[in-house]
Amino acid sequence: MGCWPGLCAPGRTVREGGGRVVDYREPTLVVKDERGVELLHRAMPSYSKPGGPRCKGCEDCAPPLTNAQTVYGNRPRGVLLIVAEYHGGTDVCWEPDETFHAVKLGSK
Repeated sequence: MGCWPGLCAPGRTVREGGGRVVDYREPTLVVKDERGVELLHRAMPSYSKPGGPRCKGCEDCAPPLTNAQTVYGNRPRGVLLIVAEYHGGTDVCWEPDETFHAVKLGSK
Protein backbone atom coordinates (compact mmCIF):
# COMPACT_ATOMS: atom_id res chain seq x y z
CA MET A 1 0.00 0.00 0.00
CA GLY A 2 1.04 3.62 -0.36
CA CYS A 3 1.39 6.35 -2.93
CA TRP A 4 2.66 5.87 -6.45
CA PRO A 5 5.78 7.90 -7.32
CA GLY A 6 4.88 11.52 -7.95
CA LEU A 7 1.35 11.23 -6.59
CA CYS A 8 1.91 11.91 -2.89
CA ALA A 9 1.36 15.66 -3.07
CA PRO A 10 -1.35 17.13 -0.82
CA GLY A 11 -4.73 17.04 -2.52
CA ARG A 12 -4.10 13.74 -4.28
CA THR A 13 -3.46 10.32 -2.88
CA VAL A 14 -3.45 6.88 -4.37
CA ARG A 15 -3.94 3.86 -2.17
CA GLU A 16 -3.68 0.31 -3.44
CA GLY A 17 -4.70 -2.97 -1.86
CA GLY A 18 -7.06 -5.89 -2.12
CA GLY A 19 -7.15 -5.62 -5.90
CA ARG A 20 -8.44 -2.03 -5.77
CA VAL A 21 -6.74 1.26 -6.58
CA VAL A 22 -8.26 4.31 -4.88
CA ASP A 23 -7.28 7.66 -6.39
CA TYR A 24 -8.56 10.79 -4.66
CA ARG A 25 -8.04 14.23 -6.17
CA GLU A 26 -10.25 16.61 -4.25
CA PRO A 27 -13.19 16.38 -4.78
CA THR A 28 -13.10 13.40 -7.20
CA LEU A 29 -12.83 9.80 -6.06
CA VAL A 30 -11.87 7.13 -8.62
CA VAL A 31 -11.74 3.42 -7.76
CA LYS A 32 -10.35 0.87 -10.24
CA ASP A 33 -10.01 -2.88 -10.14
CA GLU A 34 -6.80 -4.83 -10.79
CA ARG A 35 -7.36 -4.63 -14.58
CA GLY A 36 -7.72 -0.83 -14.47
CA VAL A 37 -11.48 -0.87 -15.01
CA GLU A 38 -13.23 2.02 -13.24
CA LEU A 39 -15.67 0.84 -10.60
CA LEU A 40 -16.45 4.34 -9.34
CA HIS A 41 -15.82 7.88 -10.61
CA ARG A 42 -17.68 10.41 -8.51
CA ALA A 43 -17.33 13.89 -7.05
CA MET A 44 -17.31 13.65 -3.26
CA PRO A 45 -17.62 17.28 -2.09
CA SER A 46 -18.78 16.13 1.35
CA TYR A 47 -15.17 15.11 2.10
CA SER A 48 -13.98 18.74 1.86
CA LYS A 49 -14.02 21.32 4.66
CA PRO A 50 -14.64 25.06 4.15
CA GLY A 51 -12.13 27.79 4.86
CA GLY A 52 -12.79 30.95 6.82
CA PRO A 53 -12.01 32.48 10.19
CA ARG A 54 -11.27 29.93 12.91
CA CYS A 55 -11.00 32.27 15.89
CA LYS A 56 -12.05 35.81 16.85
CA GLY A 57 -9.62 38.32 15.39
CA CYS A 58 -7.84 35.75 13.19
CA GLU A 59 -7.50 36.12 9.45
CA ASP A 60 -9.38 33.78 7.11
CA CYS A 61 -7.79 30.39 6.58
CA ALA A 62 -7.86 28.68 3.20
CA PRO A 63 -9.88 25.46 2.96
CA PRO A 64 -7.65 22.61 4.14
CA LEU A 65 -6.56 20.10 1.51
CA THR A 66 -8.22 16.71 1.83
CA ASN A 67 -6.29 13.46 1.41
CA ALA A 68 -7.31 9.82 1.60
CA GLN A 69 -5.06 8.91 4.51
CA THR A 70 -6.08 5.24 4.66
CA VAL A 71 -8.53 3.02 2.78
CA TYR A 72 -10.00 -0.21 4.10
CA GLY A 73 -12.19 -2.50 2.04
CA ASN A 74 -14.42 -5.53 2.07
CA ARG A 75 -14.21 -6.80 -1.49
CA PRO A 76 -16.99 -9.44 -1.34
CA ARG A 77 -19.41 -6.76 -0.09
CA GLY A 78 -18.09 -4.04 -2.41
CA VAL A 79 -17.55 -1.56 0.42
CA LEU A 80 -14.68 0.84 1.13
CA LEU A 81 -14.00 2.84 4.29
CA ILE A 82 -11.97 5.95 3.48
CA VAL A 83 -10.21 7.85 6.25
CA ALA A 84 -9.83 11.46 5.09
CA GLU A 85 -7.23 13.74 6.65
CA TYR A 86 -6.87 17.50 6.31
CA HIS A 87 -3.80 19.73 5.92
CA GLY A 88 -3.87 23.52 6.09
CA GLY A 89 -1.46 25.80 4.29
CA THR A 90 0.24 27.11 7.44
CA ASP A 91 0.72 26.14 11.07
CA VAL A 92 -1.42 29.14 12.05
CA CYS A 93 -4.61 27.72 10.53
CA TRP A 94 -6.81 25.11 12.10
CA GLU A 95 -6.93 21.60 10.65
CA PRO A 96 -10.04 19.49 11.16
CA ASP A 97 -9.86 16.03 12.69
CA GLU A 98 -9.92 13.10 10.28
CA THR A 99 -13.29 11.95 8.99
CA PHE A 100 -14.58 8.55 7.93
CA HIS A 101 -16.57 7.83 4.77
CA ALA A 102 -18.16 4.58 3.60
CA VAL A 103 -18.45 4.01 -0.15
CA LYS A 104 -20.50 1.26 -1.83
CA LEU A 105 -18.95 0.06 -5.10
CA GLY A 106 -21.57 -2.41 -6.21
CA SER A 107 -21.15 -6.06 -7.11
CA LYS A 108 -18.32 -5.81 -9.68
